[in-house]
Amino acid sequence: MLEIQEQVSNVKVKIKGVEYALTAPTAGDLEDMEASLAGGAGQVKTVIEFLVSLGLPRDVVRSLTSDQMRLIVDTVSGTKKN
Repeated sequence: MLEIQEQVSNVKVKIKGVEYALTAPTAGDLEDMEASLAGGAGQVKTVIEFLVSLGLPRDVVRSLTSDQMRLIVDTVSGTKKN
């Protein structure tokens, strides 16, 4: 189960009962991720590296489904539709 709590400057993600506080990405972080995707970098690898840079352990990120990764990225980037 994936649960996300938004706060002013960070996002808390609870995965399998463990809570992780992610740092909010800067505009530069988001720009770098978009540039990596546009430059032909592997999409999944780019998203994994992005989530790791926000504070999620790599093994946790690798255990997420694509929908869960998308939900986290949409939430931290401000593109999540309520």
